[in-house]
Amino acid sequence: VEQLEITWRTLYSAGLQKFNSHNYNAAQKDFLSAIELLQNNDASGSRYHIYALIKLAEGYYALKDDANLKKTTDKITELKKSIRPGSKKYLDYLYNLGIYYSNTGEYKAGSEALSEAETYNTTLSQIPNMQSMIKHRKALCYYCLGDIQNAIANEELSIAFDNNKEADNIESLIYYLYKTDDWAKLEETLTTCFDYARESVLRAF
Repeated sequence: VEQLEITWRTLYSAGLQKFNSHNYNAAQKDFLSAIELLQNNDASGSRYHIYALIKLAEGYYALKDDANLKKTTDKITELKKSIRPGSKKYLDYLYNLGIYYSNTGEYKAGSEALSEAETYNTTLSQIPNMQSMIKHRKALCYYCLGDIQNAIANEELSIAFDNNKEADNIESLIYYLYKTDDWAKLEETLTTCFDYARESVLRAF
């Protein structure tokens, strides 16, 4: 199992590097190899399978390959049936589904997937920082849907739930406040952002 994970990570990381460099065709080959590795070792439906399928679909989206995008999206949504509702794996699946939808312009579907994850409060509280991550992504979905007030409300909650004090969350809030011309709150939030950024740097060192 350990060797399988190491090999998968090597393929997946290579695909991510190419994907982030916009070399989508080459990235697709790595993601497909990562998926084939899991399928050949009875690991279909694992969280690694979900991660690779999602990035594969994002690659098809970037390449405007609608036929393969639909096939891969169908496979991603089909996996939901094989995961026990309310389990940690289920919440991880819904969170990554929300990211996938928001990365491919399906902001309403992304928000709905994340909202479903929030209904499982007991399990959600057992996953470190998951509440913060969900709120952060929901804020993005709402902003892209034109609902700036809900974007601000969710980003504020993401900061409240954030045990790691990630600067990304508060930077997003600053951007949303800037869009609403709320200068007083923006100035107040900037000070907090500097504190968060300082902590991140200190942790890194």
